[in-house]
Amino acid sequence: MNTGIYYLYEYKQNKKLRNTGFLKITRQERTCFLQFNARSIPVAQNDIVTLSAFYMENDRANASHLSDIPCDNRTIAGKITVAESLFPNQHPLNQIDGFFITLPHGEILAATAPNVEFDSQKVTWLTDNNIHETNMETSEPQEPAVSNIVPYEENNISTSEPQKSTAWDTTYEANSNTEAEQKPHSFVRKIQRNELSLLPRRHWNLANNSFLLHGYYNYNHLLLVEESGHYWLGVPGIYDPREARAAELFGFPQFTDSYNQQLALTKDEYAAYGHFGYWCRYLK
Repeated sequence: MNTGIYYLYEYKQNKKLRNTGFLKITRQERTCFLQFNARSIPVAQNDIVTLSAFYMENDRANASHLSDIPCDNRTIAGKITVAESLFPNQHPLNQIDGFFITLPHGEILAATAPNVEFDSQKVTWLTDNNIHETNMETSEPQEPAVSNIVPYEENNISTSEPQKSTAWDTTYEANSNTEAEQKPHSFVRKIQRNELSLLPRRHWNLANNSFLLHGYYNYNHLLLVEESGHYWLGVPGIYDPREARAAELFGFPQFTDSYNQQLALTKDEYAAYGHFGYWCRYLK
């Protein structure tokens, strides 16, 4: 595709049904700016839809998920910034054949390059470790149990001791060598948003997650936890039942305050009021 404005069409399999809005693409170096607007579509306030990019090969769309997008009532509108490294197989924009939005009940809105035949039932999802064909239905990996990250219950804040840090939290390591030796594979650290690029590529799209961005810019950091070879990513915030619903919608369903003292937070990195902690999601 080239920069410019493309119509968003509702698709049923490979059939264009109707025009629902537009996608505007601008580009600077290896970064693309995607502005989208679709109206009179079957979404409700606070629904979450997914945006993906694809290129065609052997009559199939090779696709990668780019971002989660919140909705208004019967409307999707917004603008996101996407590095071309997040496109399927890191293709540049001129090798991408289109973008599509998956609605909550499986409907598809797509904007394609001229003369591209898109069939929403012929999509191959590209990941770091495997390639799998799909009919737009995906399954989430089962999360293993972890002692410090548990579903949060209001008025019952966890008081369990956090796991001790080793290699990544050098301040804590200096004061707790014995504990570190006992648990050499458990650690916790603060990270910056650009450090998400150090994670497996399938997680890079989280850099554009709206809920993550909100917490990151409020508190200037994220949380990364490793325990027994498993990883969790945490977004800082204040516990609230309404916030819990938003966190779950954006993929961060668990809340913990177990690591607050361990992280040596600055005044800009925590809230001195309310139940401050981290909304977490399992990574692998």
